[in-house]
Formats: sequence, structure tokens, C-alpha cells
Amino acid sequence: MAAVHIRNVPDETVALLKKRAADEGRSLEAELRIVLDHAAYEAGRRGSILDEIIQSDAPGDWEFSREDEYADRGL
Repeated sequence: MAAVHIRNVPDETVALLKKRAADEGRSLEAELRIVLDHAAYEAGRRGSILDEIIQSDAPGDWEFSREDEYADRGL
């Protein structure tokens, strides 16, 4: 497994993470692993959902032109 070292974390952030870890009965290290895992999962999930939307065969005409966009405005 890789090791990660993060510098310049605000004291308040560390204190809040330590409290969160203690509230859950975990060490700070275990809590940070969970936070990082969750962040990585959510980032991957957003990317995969966007990919699904882009690659979907959703009905509709997705071609737009300036003329179509402004036709009813007389511009």
C-alpha cells in the first residue's frame, strides 16, 4: 500500500478529524483512510455517471444551431 504525507493541514481541520474519529471509535489514521476512500469513490462515481449520460442513447435532437436558438427572438 502507498503512504501519503500531507503538509500544512490547518489545526482546526485536524482537531475536527480527530473528534470525528474518536466519535466513531477509530484512530485518526483509520478515519483519514475512510475519508480518502469516500472522496475517491465519489469522484469516480461522478465521472462514470457523466460518461453514462454522454454515451447514452437518450432520445432527442442534440444538434443546436445559432439560428434555431435565436429564431423566435428575431435576432
